[in-house]
Amino acid sequence: MLKVCNIKKTYKKPPVTALAGVSLEVMEGEVVGLLGPNGSGKTTLIKIINGIILQDSGEIYIGGRPVKNSREFANFLGSVFDTERSLSWGLTVRQNLMYFAHLKGAASGEVKAKFEYLGEIFDLKELWDRRVATLSHGQRQRAAIATALAHDPKILILDEPTNGLDVENTIHLSGIIRSLLEKKLSILISSHNLGFIEEVADRVYLMKQGRVVGNVRLEEPEKQEEMRYYHIYLSYDATHEDARKLELAGFRVIDISGAMLKVEVPQSVPASRILEVMSEIGLIVRSVLPVKRNLMELYRRVVLQNLPPGEVDVNESASRCDG
Repeated sequence: MLKVCNIKKTYKKPPVTALAGVSLEVMEGEVVGLLGPNGSGKTTLIKIINGIILQDSGEIYIGGRPVKNSREFANFLGSVFDTERSLSWGLTVRQNLMYFAHLKGAASGEVKAKFEYLGEIFDLKELWDRRVATLSHGQRQRAAIATALAHDPKILILDEPTNGLDVENTIHLSGIIRSLLEKKLSILISSHNLGFIEEVADRVYLMKQGRVVGNVRLEEPEKQEEMRYYHIYLSYDATHEDARKLELAGFRVIDISGAMLKVEVPQSVPASRILEVMSEIGLIVRSVLPVKRNLMELYRRVVLQNLPPGEVDVNESASRCDG
């Protein structure tokens, strides 16, 4: 549904390359996360997709058609950049939905027909006639996303949707996003909240210094990983010499913490062989525990340490832009 191809953007004063050829894709009915440190280009990319600023080069496709005029495709997009600025605080929640949907070309009857559905999904039934200024931050966040959906867009873009939310409201938001997939929405979420993204996303693009450095599929990751990960607990504090012995035996030591060594082992190596190797190199092992590789580990490895990402495919989305 949404495809971004080789987008480049340089700010002139001071000269800063914000995007250095970014490509990504969000399919119908898919939630895609966008992760990266401050300055990685996430917000610039989202602003370009929404037509707020223009790219220097590259193409954006919505529904297979190139975007030449952002207004032409405004009805396809629903976006929430800043909850505090996404709503008119002097209006009620109901009035906000009507007003912003009209700006996107929706008829009054079409918007009113969605009130029951949106009120149920976003828990707004008791809030329709309250002014936005009287709502809590969590309530305003739900109202802002509902407003973004009032004109029935095909693509929803959220920028840092969990900012300022407590745990309860973050969990509520996770459930809302997954329920929206029943409508076959394409959802792109930029966030620093790795746990939230891991909960709701099907895939994640990792960004660094204006480039995509990883494309991670989170669905059934155990079927896709080429490596297994183990915590090896020794009977004493692990040393760098212990790590060196493991490296020579063909294992990669990711971390040392007290008596624990975190190691990466090829998928083809059975757990029994790990114990045999430990004995052969003279390590006194207390226990070996398999661990599931999570998004935080991938982020640390790819974005922070520039290490090979394993199952992360950097070029998948870019190749789809060819031709």
